[in-house]
Amino acid sequence: MREREQRPGQQHGLKILYTNAQSICGKINELQCLASEQQPDIIMICETWCNDDIENCFLSVPEYDIVFRKDRTDTHLGKGGGLLVYARDSVCILSCDTDSRFNQFCRRIVKNADKKWYLTLVYRPPSSPPENCNLLLDLMDNLPANSLLVGDFNYPYIDWKDLTTPARGMGFLDKCSEACLEQLVTAPTHIKGNILDLVLCNNPEKVLSINSLGRLGKSDHEILLIELDTPKPEVKRAEKKHVWGRACWSQMKEEWSFTDWRKVIAGTDTETAWQLVKNKVWELTDKYVPSREWRTTSRPAWMTTELLRLIRQKRKLWSNHKKHKTEESRTAYREKEREVTRRIKKAKRALEKNIASDASNTKKFFNYVGGQTKTRSGVGPLKVGGELVCEEEKIAQELNNYFRSVFQKPDNNPPHPKQTSARVQVVKCRISGHPK
Repeated sequence: MREREQRPGQQHGLKILYTNAQSICGKINELQCLASEQQPDIIMICETWCNDDIENCFLSVPEYDIVFRKDRTDTHLGKGGGLLVYARDSVCILSCDTDSRFNQFCRRIVKNADKKWYLTLVYRPPSSPPENCNLLLDLMDNLPANSLLVGDFNYPYIDWKDLTTPARGMGFLDKCSEACLEQLVTAPTHIKGNILDLVLCNNPEKVLSINSLGRLGKSDHEILLIELDTPKPEVKRAEKKHVWGRACWSQMKEEWSFTDWRKVIAGTDTETAWQLVKNKVWELTDKYVPSREWRTTSRPAWMTTELLRLIRQKRKLWSNHKKHKTEESRTAYREKEREVTRRIKKAKRALEKNIASDASNTKKFFNYVGGQTKTRSGVGPLKVGGELVCEEEKIAQELNNYFRSVFQKPDNNPPHPKQTSARVQVVKCRISGHPK
C-alpha cells in the first residue's frame, strides 16, 4: 500500500473508506464503529446484498447521509451485488450525468473549494458476460482530470507489477493504459492472495495514501482507506442551541410590549416588516434565553472504549496473519473476530436493557427508537444556471424562488356557476313490516 509522506504543517486530506462487504446487514454495527474511529468523509461499499425489504434506516451510520444506493435486482434477494455510498454533511457531493448501461457503478462529483474529484464506485461480477465487460471499458472513456475509480473489478489474473495478463484481461489492461489510469493497490486485498479491489487514478500524485484496515466482519475482502490531496471539509463538532426551559419569558414579553409596532412598520412593505419583526425576536431570544454548545458525535450510543480496543486488536492480528501466514496467527485472528462480533451484540443488548428498565424516562426510549428508525438524507447541492449552490441559506433561497415562480395567484374574479331552475318532485313511500 502507499504510505502518506508527513509534511510539516500539512492537514489531512479527503478520506474515502472503501470495502467489499459481502452482505452489509450483518456488519453494519462494525461499520459504525469503524466510521466513528477513522472519521472518513465518504464511505463506498460494494456487494451490499440488499433488496427492497431492507429499509435505509437499517443501514444508517451516525452523522452520515446515504447519497446513493443501488440493489442488484437480477439475483435472489440482491446477492452478488449492490452499491452503497455514504457522505458527511460537510462534503459537497453531487451526481454526475452519464448514459452508461454498465449495471453496477456509481459516479459522483466531490467539490471542495475550487477543486473537483470524480469518484466512481464499480463492481464487476466474476461471471460478467463480454457485453457487460465492454460496457465497463466504455465507462472508462473520456474521463475528466482528477478521476478516481474504486471497486472490485474481479481481475485476479492481472499482474499489476509487470503489467502482464492472459488474453481475457488484455482489454481492461489496455484501456487503463489508454485512459492514463494508474493502479495504486500493491498488496493483495482478498484472502486468497489476489488483488481484486483496485484504485485507479489519472492523477496518482494527488493520492496521498492507501492503507489497509483489516476486514469488515467475515468478508473475504480488506478495507481500504484512501486519502486524497485536497482540502478536508470542515466538520462541525459543536452546535449552539438555546435552553428554552430556562428562558425569562416575563422580561421578554415586557420588552416586546414596549415596541410600538404600528409605528415601526408603518409605510414598509411586507418583506421589510417581516425582517423587522424577525430581527427583534432573535434579539430577545439571544438576550433572555440562555444557550449552550451541544457536541455532535458519530459514535454509536452502545459503543464503548473496550469495544474499540478489541476492534483495533483484531486489525493488528489480521496484519500479523498476513505477514506470517501460520495456523497459530490464523486461529488467533478468528478467535478475536468472533469475540468482536459477540461483544458488539452484548453492548447493544446492554444498552437496550438499560433503556427498557428505566420506564420513567420516556425521552431516552423515544430518542433511541427514533435513531433506529430514521435515515438521513440531505438537501442539495443544487445546480442553478450551470453554477453549483452548496451553502444552506442559498439553497433555501433558490428553492423559495422556484416555488414562488410556480405558485398561482388566486383569481379575483372567479367564474360563477350557471344557475338553472329545476323542479323537485316529492315522492311518498311507505315501509311496511318495520317495527315501531
